[in-house]
Amino acid sequence: RAEGKNFWKQYSQNVSAAMGEAKTLYSAFAAGDALDAACTFLIPVYQGMPTSPCADPANGACSSMAPATTKYSYEVSLTAPVWNSHTNAPVYRSIEATYGTPLKLSGNFYHSYGVSKLEYRLDDGDWIAVEGNSLQVSVETDFPQDSSHILVLRGTASYDHSTSSKKNNYNFLCAVFYLSAVQPDVTLSLQVGNTVTDRTHRAGTLVELPSWNSPDFVGWLGSDGTLLPSGGEFLIKQSITYRAVFLQMKILEGASLYTQDPQPHLKFSVTLEREEYDMLCEISEDTVLIYGKFQGESESQALTPSDGKADGLLQMSLLTEPLPPSAYDRLFTPSVYASIRYTNGSTGTVYATGGSARSARQVAEAALSDTLTTYPAATVSFLESIANYSKS
Repeated sequence: RAEGKNFWKQYSQNVSAAMGEAKTLYSAFAAGDALDAACTFLIPVYQGMPTSPCADPANGACSSMAPATTKYSYEVSLTAPVWNSHTNAPVYRSIEATYGTPLKLSGNFYHSYGVSKLEYRLDDGDWIAVEGNSLQVSVETDFPQDSSHILVLRGTASYDHSTSSKKNNYNFLCAVFYLSAVQPDVTLSLQVGNTVTDRTHRAGTLVELPSWNSPDFVGWLGSDGTLLPSGGEFLIKQSITYRAVFLQMKILEGASLYTQDPQPHLKFSVTLEREEYDMLCEISEDTVLIYGKFQGESESQALTPSDGKADGLLQMSLLTEPLPPSAYDRLFTPSVYASIRYTNGSTGTVYATGGSARSARQVAEAALSDTLTTYPAATVSFLESIANYSKS
């Protein structure tokens, strides 16, 4: 150092060194996911330095020397989880994350080169990308109580950084949120008929629903659209109501003869409560499937409920195969059941009540002895051929 001079010879002749080295350092931090790390900068200040930054000597004509504040500036405009309008620096906030309540993350972000995508990451998880400069997502907050977490949001500038060594600071930090988990008390409401019982639980705990032994009990239908079996378990995240669902199916006594074909069929009728069935069908098409078969047979028939004669009821029919004369005395005992598929992947079965064994000869004899019903002559003749059929 010479007397009266700041430096001997000339220092740092590359006037774009500060910008270039800063971009290189930034890229190194970004590649190591350390943009939110604390840094200490040692900046020497000399006597005789100008009070304001020196102007661009190329006046913007040289892209590599353009001012960083105009060439590489960006803007963060958050709307959730905090409102922070138009800041040109990363946002740092401490936030309480309530268990079971997704954390909304939204806002618009801008960069001098445009924004190709935004990414967010929770703790050491994978980066989740959203195309464009607008973000509107929900982050699950199923954290253990009293735990702490970090949610980082960054953007990517729109230029092709793979082909230019001068444009390598493509990631820019937008926000860092320090999350502390809070687990509030929530209410489990159990509804059986018109009776509702409330139970208090800590959010995030495993809850077992009551067991129910009624033969027509299907399961517990949640206000969130889930269906769980008797004694089913679930992780409670927020207040919820589970209603006991009973599927009342009844096989009507007796049977009828379908006589339009050369060989008769026996037909058994089944009724079903409409309201409960409709509620189950709203969950999914295959939540409840109804089948019927006859005792001693392995094959089941899929039954389709249709409008019944009585209000609030649906009706189904279970038919035998066409019966040859040798089977007129065979007794058929119907069995009808509903196969239930629960939200947790398990299955259950509900059986219809009622029903009795009937043969074609019994039904024909009962029809012929009915003095209140008048049948066409052809039908009467057909019924008589069944009732009077002799195997000998």
